[in-house]
Order: sequence, then C-alpha cells, then structure tokens
Amino acid sequence: MKVGLCSKILQERPLEEAVREAGRIGYEGMEVFGTPKHLPPETGVEDAKKAAELGRELGVEFVTLCSYVGGFDRKTDDECEEELTKFSRYVEFASATGSTMIRVTPAYVGHEGLEAITDDEKKRFCEWTRRCAELARKEELRIVLENNLSMIATVKGTVEVLDMIETDNVGVNYDPGNIYRADEGYGWEAVKAFGERIFNVQIKDVRKEGDDIKLLLGEGDIDYRSVVEALEAAAYDGFVTAECHREPDEKMSDIEIAEHEFEAITALLE
Repeated sequence: MKVGLCSKILQERPLEEAVREAGRIGYEGMEVFGTPKHLPPETGVEDAKKAAELGRELGVEFVTLCSYVGGFDRKTDDECEEELTKFSRYVEFASATGSTMIRVTPAYVGHEGLEAITDDEKKRFCEWTRRCAELARKEELRIVLENNLSMIATVKGTVEVLDMIETDNVGVNYDPGNIYRADEGYGWEAVKAFGERIFNVQIKDVRKEGDDIKLLLGEGDIDYRSVVEALEAAAYDGFVTAECHREPDEKMSDIEIAEHEFEAITALLE
C-alpha cells in the first residue's frame, strides 16, 4: 500500500504549492479535491495538466479527482444534466492529468436524514451514476463513491447501491471513519463486504462522542491497525490517503498536519 494525501488538507494553498509540499513530505500520491484553489470545474485543462506534470517530477501521482459532482438523488432532471456536464469536465481533467478515478457522491443528508432516504432516491442516484460510468468507461476511467452520511453511510447501504448500479468501473472510496459515524462494521466486515470494489482508501480519525472528526490520526476511536490488517488480508495494494479534518491554527499549521498524518500512516502500514 502507498501513502497519499487528500489535497483538501492544504486547500488554502495553490495546487502546485500543495503538490510540492506533498512531494517534500514523502507522499506518493494525491487525491485532488474540487475545492476553489485546487480543481473546481472551471479550472483550465492546461493548468490541471501542469500541476500533474509537476507531481510526476516529484513522484506524486494524481490518484483520484475528488469532484463534488453528484447529488442526483435530490436534484431535478435539468440539475442532473448540469452535473453530468461537470462530470464530463472531470473526464477531461483525468485525461490531462493521468488520474484514473473520479469521485461521484450522493447527497449529504447528515445523521438525521439517513432514515429518510427513499428507494426512489436510490434508484435515481444509481441511474445517473450509471450514465457517468458510461462516459468514464470510454476513457478507461473508474468512479469512486465515498462513504459519507448519505445513502452509502453504512456497509449494507454501500453494497446495496453498488449492486443496483451493477457496473464494474464503479467502486468504493472506502472511508472507515465515516462508516463508523453511522455503522459499527467499519473494519473487517466492510473490507470483506466491499472486496475488490475498494478502489481507494481514505483515513481520518473520529470520536463517536460529539461526532468529532477534527482530530489527528491517533486521537479518535478508530482501530486502524485492524483496518490495515483487513486490507492486507484482502490483498489491497492501492493508496491509503490522509484526509485529516483537524483545522490549522496557531499551534499547528496545515503543513504540520500533513506531516503528522504522513508519519502516522507510514508507521501504521509498517
């Protein structure tokens, strides 16, 4: 397994600066988020290509383009068409940067909204995600669905949605921390259920009390050693990416947070 960085940790810095810092720290890959300073849909293709070329020079692969495309389950047809147009833009970015995966996401509903997700909403999300998958397949790209407080918050819900989409180029951006916020089976159970449909892994720590996610790795409740053991047993050999939500302040800069997470994940994998 290789260690990657979610660019969101350094989102206040220009993308090229974030790439340089990732390379200096030792990260081998980066999930590039669609945040305003990194890769929003209006980014120039040449700008994205230039950043990726810098990454290759520094040994930092663009792993996943973490777009905010999606929310099909709670959008009108016209709005979904607009999202599909944005997705096409990320297909262009993927071709320019060498990334092989693009994130698509259901609507975020929070803890209270999980009980209100309907079968019709699931069908709608799956239908439109399948259309994204068809566009992606033409360029030999894959789609990742990230576990979050949405219809794929739980292990069971994630498997159900993947089975409904029924397309082999759609898989999981496996986030044990987010699963833990809604479900207990975030480790061995999740890895066994998802199997080869785990395309990428994100790591952040979480504390159940107060639903606290603004933590450094090691400060929360997640047993990441068991998660890594499960991934090893499943022969997963992709990226494990740092997605720490601890906010920078006078005590710890964004760079220091990225450095801490790199050291913590590296020690975990060793």
